[in-house]
Amino acid sequence: MKSFFFLLLLTLSISATSFAENIVVKVTNDKGQPVANAEVVAVLKSGAFEVAKLDAADGQHKCQPAEECVKIYVAAPNHEGDVKKYPGTAGPVAVTLKPSATKNSLITRKTAVIPGVDGLIIPVFDPSGHTWLSATKFAIHNNGRPVSILQVGLNRQVDAVTPAGKKFKIAIVDASAEGSLLEYTTPK
Repeated sequence: MKSFFFLLLLTLSISATSFAENIVVKVTNDKGQPVANAEVVAVLKSGAFEVAKLDAADGQHKCQPAEECVKIYVAAPNHEGDVKKYPGTAGPVAVTLKPSATKNSLITRKTAVIPGVDGLIIPVFDPSGHTWLSATKFAIHNNGRPVSILQVGLNRQVDAVTPAGKKFKIAIVDASAEGSLLEYTTPK
């Protein structure tokens, strides 16, 4: 009987660690150069995030999540964000971020602060698959009118205005249970 429980425990521990694989992501711009200040997050099957750390030795982002990775979010200032389905391969996942003079990207964890804006952006992904935007200390607009919360489609630009009258746009590129990948324009 003891051997049965030992085998069961061993099987469970092997199953629990079977998803623990190294994830390596190489982030470059359209000229093949590494992107400074890139943030890389593995989105896990449960919707949780695992942050990949930059390895200074080879310039690649690495993490070893405790469960299966389904996609990867990559964001950086002055670049459009990107989401990739995780291929499940051992080699590095190559992500090319498109530089932009008008767009920036960031990864939220339930909420986030947009640089240059006082307040929080609050993207919500509900269990039915809908995405919503809300904010504190600045206004989200729908058809020119401020709203407290707005259901939005992915990649749909939403107008926003700070109390000082600075205008900018926000778009949810992708969303999961724990956060999202956003793009925004610089408030002006």
